[in-house]
Amino acid sequence: MRLIDADKLMNRIELRIKDYCRDCNTGAQKIANLYQHQIKKLVEKQPTVLQWISVSERLPEKTEYLETSDRCEYYMRRFEVAYMTDTIEYTFGYYDGEKWMDKRHGKIENVVAWKLHEPYRKEPEKEDNQIECH
Repeated sequence: MRLIDADKLMNRIELRIKDYCRDCNTGAQKIANLYQHQIKKLVEKQPTVLQWISVSERLPEKTEYLETSDRCEYYMRRFEVAYMTDTIEYTFGYYDGEKWMDKRHGKIENVVAWKLHEPYRKEPEKEDNQIECH
């Protein structure tokens, strides 16, 4: 897996297309713009690195803190939470739309930032006879 700066990539593609299409006819320019649009859609579908969000910027939306199970039951998603004591401390916690709490439903005070917790998922192992396509 490689992490890329998607905005920087899209800017470089846009500049290359502008440079390429400087002397293009209208048809070639339309095709180039279509490719740029398709690449942008592909990049936007890629997962992003989860970043800390300040509570002064925003709180989690309902779609972020509630998840639906296979049996159509709601449960709260786990967050990584930064909160202020004499220093900044970190814990896992939950948000119910009004307050932050730990796994025992004790209130977490002075939350300053949060991010969705994405648990580790082992990548499926390739069998010896599988061919990896590039």
